[in-house]
Amino acid sequence: MIQLQYIVLRTNQLHAQATFYTQLGLQLEYRQHGNGALHYASKSNPFFQIHPLLPNMQVDKSTRLGFFVSNLDELVKQLVIKGRTIVQGPKHLPWGYSAIVEDLDGRQVELTQR
Repeated sequence: MIQLQYIVLRTNQLHAQATFYTQLGLQLEYRQHGNGALHYASKSNPFFQIHPLLPNMQVDKSTRLGFFVSNLDELVKQLVIKGRTIVQGPKHLPWGYSAIVEDLDGRQVELTQR
């Protein structure tokens, strides 16, 4: 058996990205493990973490994330008010009622109403 344990995103906009993902509904804590870098992490399983970009690294814009949300229309409305980029507005797809937004590094994030 295999099970996803965690996801780590790296960014040069640490606090702003944490704000974005908090606006989506994630609960993140600012923390540090031992002498490691300060970063944001969820308490949920699998763990979702946002770490600072390491020297000589580039931001990965090809990763696409997906989250279930309880009220898609209201969330998209709030994201528009906050000036977030909506790639695809809410629409019914074979797997559910979904929208695609973009995080501050250009990663696509699909939100699907549960």
